[in-house]
Amino acid sequence: STPAAAAPPPAASAPAAAPPPAATPAPAAKQQAVALPPDVVRAVESATAFADDTATQSQHMNALRVLSQEPFASAADFATMDAKVKLHAMAGQLEETRAALRVLRENHSKDLGTDVLKLHDYVMERFHASPMVLKERACAREAVGDLEGACTDLEQAIRQDPESGDRDRLEKLYRRRA
Repeated sequence: STPAAAAPPPAASAPAAAPPPAATPAPAAKQQAVALPPDVVRAVESATAFADDTATQSQHMNALRVLSQEPFASAADFATMDAKVKLHAMAGQLEETRAALRVLRENHSKDLGTDVLKLHDYVMERFHASPMVLKERACAREAVGDLEGACTDLEQAIRQDPESGDRDRLEKLYRRRA
């Protein structure tokens, strides 16, 4: 799912700060896809390849600045959220990555479930299967009906963080799976 390139929006005079992770854009069904500028597309391509040298890190941060401005800041279309997930992950920004994953799950699990799961797998590689990322992928798997996979991810997260308080959620998944 490579985002389509388009002419860049007018440049802002000063880069805006990234929105807080709790901010959730409007449902994608009510939005038009926002064409990503060519510089953002190139940054996403390098992030997809896990390019992580000084030049690409700068490219990723510049792309994140663009995505923190309108019309991208409030966009929830798949291409914009794909870019946000990959670029925040490459920047090592776990909370921002998780927030973007949640928006993807809420808006695209039904129509693009396989692609949403692939992005969770991408984040798993970047953050080395941290308990928080395992829980995110468990949610994505549950959203697409993969209860077995959701249980497996949640079991692994609980093994890594036994005090997480997710045992009740795992029990509910077991009952639904049965």
